[in-house]
Amino acid sequence: MKFFKTLFLTSLTLVLSLAIKAQEIPEIESEPEMVFTIVEEMPSFPGGEEAMRAFISENLNCSTAALNPTKKHAVFASFLVREDGSISKIKILRGVSEECDKAAKETIAKFPTWIPGKQRGKLVTVQMTIGMPLRVGH
Repeated sequence: MKFFKTLFLTSLTLVLSLAIKAQEIPEIESEPEMVFTIVEEMPSFPGGEEAMRAFISENLNCSTAALNPTKKHAVFASFLVREDGSISKIKILRGVSEECDKAAKETIAKFPTWIPGKQRGKLVTVQMTIGMPLRVGH
């Protein structure tokens, strides 16, 4: 009987010590990514705004036949410029048509590597928003 009592107490002590140790180990959490909207040095398209407009004009191909030619049309999109200048998380904020929205996303995905943004001298991820004008009737 004494043997079983000792075995029980030893087992209970072992289980409780393991439970306490398990609670002491902090869980490893991935640090949430900081995404900025305004930084000291904003990301830039290689060659500047004019080069970006030219790139969009050359690469954004969608049918505008169904659009009213007397109105100006544009697809507005947001995307992240990562610390390495790569583009990710492309979203259409205000679209024109399914075809043009898809073409706008594809055009942004083709962007060359950007010059990344900086905050306090450190490269950071920045959310950008742009309007992509559509030429109707051309």
